[in-house]
Amino acid sequence: MCIPNYLNGPLVKLALGVLLLPSCDMEDTDFKLSFLSSDPEPEVSIGVEEEDHVEPSLGLPGIDCLLDERGIRRKILVHVEGARFRRAPGGTPTARVASFFRPYFLFHVQQHNGAPSWYQVGSTPRRDSILGWVPASCAVEWNTRVGDRQLKAPGGRSVPLEVYPRAEDIIERVTTGRTKAQPIARAKASDRHDPAPWPISEVRHAQVDGKTIELHKLMFIGRFGKEQRGSDAACPPEGGYDPATTARIQASVRKIDLVFVVDATGSMDPYIAGVKETVKVIAEKMRDLDIAPDMAYGLWAYRDHGSESEYVTKGWPLQCDHDSLLKSLGNLEASGGGDTREAVYDGVQDAINCTSWRGEGLSHRIVVLMGDCSAHDPGTEGNPRNISAEDLIREATEHNVTLFSLAVGGREELPDRKRRREQFERLSDGTNGKCYEIQQADQIIKRVRTIVGEGSNTIIRRARIVDSKVRGTLEADVADGAISSDAVIEVMEFLRDHGGVEFARLGTSSVAYGSGWVLARNNGAPSTEKRVWLARSELDFLMRELQDVVSNLAPTATRSLFDIGKSSRLGFVREARPATMRAWLQAQGIPSHSESILNFTPDDLAKWPEGLRSSMRERISRSTLPKILEARNSDIYQTIDGIDWGWVSEQILP
Repeated sequence: MCIPNYLNGPLVKLALGVLLLPSCDMEDTDFKLSFLSSDPEPEVSIGVEEEDHVEPSLGLPGIDCLLDERGIRRKILVHVEGARFRRAPGGTPTARVASFFRPYFLFHVQQHNGAPSWYQVGSTPRRDSILGWVPASCAVEWNTRVGDRQLKAPGGRSVPLEVYPRAEDIIERVTTGRTKAQPIARAKASDRHDPAPWPISEVRHAQVDGKTIELHKLMFIGRFGKEQRGSDAACPPEGGYDPATTARIQASVRKIDLVFVVDATGSMDPYIAGVKETVKVIAEKMRDLDIAPDMAYGLWAYRDHGSESEYVTKGWPLQCDHDSLLKSLGNLEASGGGDTREAVYDGVQDAINCTSWRGEGLSHRIVVLMGDCSAHDPGTEGNPRNISAEDLIREATEHNVTLFSLAVGGREELPDRKRRREQFERLSDGTNGKCYEIQQADQIIKRVRTIVGEGSNTIIRRARIVDSKVRGTLEADVADGAISSDAVIEVMEFLRDHGGVEFARLGTSSVAYGSGWVLARNNGAPSTEKRVWLARSELDFLMRELQDVVSNLAPTATRSLFDIGKSSRLGFVREARPATMRAWLQAQGIPSHSESILNFTPDDLAKWPEGLRSSMRERISRSTLPKILEARNSDIYQTIDGIDWGWVSEQILP
């Protein structure tokens, strides 16, 4: 049986399983399988005023992404750690890292010699969500939302599921009874709780002695066994970090470095006063948090090149005592200026490169740019350093800096204001930040509190995971849902990329990425169960469409009476369509079984003899619909962004 090509609706967090990475010597070693949860972590508030919020919906939005030949939205699954988005194929990496395991919708494919070389992707099927380009070598197309769960053998006996690096290793083992390759992972079903499926990134079928075997390539997070030792690349490094190094890492991930870059020309005087009040408010709010971030504040002021300005840029060092920064702000005067454009790029560049950032790369670094005028273009007299926005984005990425912009003056239709807005948005978007418009000085507090609130949630999440790893409780915390799987992935990548920290050396156990092949079906007998990530509302939609089909399969007289009271909603049977019902549902984002009973068109329904119509009607109404309704009303769902999602067995789908 082939893997069904399901569609994603809104982007969801995949529930990821954990396979235990075996010791280098696999003999006589018993492992217990644990799992990662997809439950979202609670966020910490510092009194942030929320932005206007639109309730999530599972409607059928316009499709901007690419479709395959069946109308299914194409997606990729990133399988390389730390892959960064690019603004153009082969261009400079941005600050945003593509999440491991997370599906992204595909908008454009660049090919080389007939094979994909770059993918342009977004977080939703809409074009306004495009994030950039990723190398094809870092991803696989993943037009499903299907995962595997391990099945127990008859009688409840748990048979280990072994993962091999290549599909050929499994084929050799099935053919000859042995293989020289060693499994890279081994899993055992646990009675503790229902396992979350592992994403399936590829499926193969092979013929062995006239019989068909089915192979799945799974993506997972694995834990090394405690007895693991040796120098094999698949094994964790020997020895953990010493207590002093561990304590330094724990302290570093709690740091937030907040640096203001402020236009200090005459027109900004009231806004500088707003910055002073903002620092006071943030410092007070931070004291109330359970895991209080270690905050440090810095300041860079900029004016312009030329004799009329006292300075081009002027900096104050990071200070953990906010009162010290307020004293520095007390000495900052807004004066000078003259022409419209200012030395914006100089101020941002000095803030990025000349700030003594803390935490050896692990602090959460925020730059807040605030100004009411645009920057001088590179190559002009007002920009003697020849600084471009691309230069600043690259330097911010190298220093792990996220840049937020406060565009003072709002959307006034002045040429320079529009130009300034475009420049500020370019810097923020390129560094994974955001650009806000402010028209009054008191709006600074709201915006910066939002920025710091998000940063606080980030470092608190990192601190919890690092502390849990050091204590040796990470696997239990993940299995219990106290820590989410995607948060673990983010922290592993962050520690490695920005601090050179080996996650495996924190604490007594080791968690790592893995991808490999399993024997999913051998001669018709499955060893894994396929599950599909679905929303309740998708099942509701599917049931309504099937009910319409049942009504159209009714005898002529009954069908005429039903049509009188039918709603005006346009469904599959309301108008003639060339595609089958299965293809039409898939184009709407609604899944069906790989051996679907829905491979019929409206014209087919109209031509069926009464006996076939009656048989299909009975099958849908007495078997298919009750199974879907039972799944819809079960307690398997979790709420993510206001939508109920759950892993549903493929077998209930029509």
